[in-house]
Amino acid sequence: MRALCLGCSPSSITAVREILSNLWPGADVDEAEDLVTGFGYLVWTPPDVVFVANDSSWSPSLAEAIGEVRSNALGHPLVALVGAYGDAEMVRISALDAGADDCIEKTESPDRAEAKVLAVVRRTQRLQAAFRQAS
Repeated sequence: MRALCLGCSPSSITAVREILSNLWPGADVDEAEDLVTGFGYLVWTPPDVVFVANDSSWSPSLAEAIGEVRSNALGHPLVALVGAYGDAEMVRISALDAGADDCIEKTESPDRAEAKVLAVVRRTQRLQAAFRQAS
């Protein structure tokens, strides 16, 4: 299992590593601080799942970043990492509208976060298998 963390702070990367290590021991997590670097990972070392946050100092909003990633990573599961601040509900809605497959709140329980990631990956694998079978 390979994951890409795009725009994630060190604490978000640590949380992603914990989630993935519980689901897939030995999972690799690549880090990209900006969209250009992230697109390089999408092309050269495609991840199995992409986590997007706006923890870093880069300029796009979370929804804008997700829209950019979605337009370049159509088949990758995409999970938004959302803070638990005042407008978190609107941020979650805009992230889903922009193309995120699910959102994980940074204060969410580890068990629930793991279940969400597992469900997103499983759905994507089923869709990819159905597409391959239909072609």
